[in-house]
Amino acid sequence: MKRVLLLGAGVQARAHLAMLSAQFPSLEALGLWNRTAERLDALSAAALPFACERYRHPDDAQAQPWDAVITCTGAQQPFLGPDWFTPGRLVMQIGYHEVSFAAIKRATQVVVDAWGEFRHTSAKSLFQMYRAGEFPDDGWVADLTALVSGRWRPAPDDCVYFSSFGLNVFDIALAARVLQAAERDEVGTPLALFGAP
Repeated sequence: MKRVLLLGAGVQARAHLAMLSAQFPSLEALGLWNRTAERLDALSAAALPFACERYRHPDDAQAQPWDAVITCTGAQQPFLGPDWFTPGRLVMQIGYHEVSFAAIKRATQVVVDAWGEFRHTSAKSLFQMYRAGEFPDDGWVADLTALVSGRWRPAPDDCVYFSSFGLNVFDIALAARVLQAAERDEVGTPLALFGAP
């Protein structure tokens, strides 16, 4: 992965920017966009190990050859259409409702971190699409377990759409840090979980 576009400038975007800096310091280019310039100013003021370019509107960045597009916004209406879904591109929807149903249909592979009962209530794009009868219950090819274990990999020319509900490994990592801190500071009370002692 050499070229990444990050859409949004809130808490999720800042966390993803830190991840990109740590895990992909040799990026050739990072594109940044946010609805409000003030937040974008704060985000782009960070010291980064790669070049970055700011965009005034997402459409200004759409035609660039991004390897990955990461959406971290609170959008109530989709603003990414089918033209964003090109061969070899990864579109990661971390935010709310940025991606249109038509765009998701253009993906050659749909990946989720989890597919659970929340698909009946979540406002995220993929789950709205599922409830509208436009995405089948078994339409996704891999979940976070398959990704982490290496059981699934896309083809180089796949356009992969990843819908993150935001659970699983992130919550486990946070819980592990809280447990370590509690044990170190000798605070808290151990509780039995699912009948375990």
